[in-house]
Amino acid sequence: MSETVTYRGKLHKVAEGKEAIESWCKEFIQYKGLCIEGSYHDDYTVMATEDYYKDLVLANDTLFKVLSKENLEGDDIFQVKDLGNGEFEYLVQYYNGGCCFSEAIEYSLDKLKEGGNG
Repeated sequence: MSETVTYRGKLHKVAEGKEAIESWCKEFIQYKGLCIEGSYHDDYTVMATEDYYKDLVLANDTLFKVLSKENLEGDDIFQVKDLGNGEFEYLVQYYNGGCCFSEAIEYSLDKLKEGGNG
């Protein structure tokens, strides 16, 4: 069942750029004791971000690790703040029948890049 969801928390930038992201995801998957051979995934980035979607967010060619995630309630909100140390605070609220967590984070990062804050 779809509903409006609200999350506030922190992200940490772990890799930027396609090659760096794929390399980080490969190490992550191997650390987890998994392998791509025999799985239904085409590459390590897809495997990591789909299988660990609660822990990793891929947005704007940057991979983030979710450090914290708190569930709240309210109207649509898309906010992110760059803390300047590779970490970002976020507050997102959206109808999960129309978008997902990673899309909400990507939209928030786009707004930050454009000079908006939510």
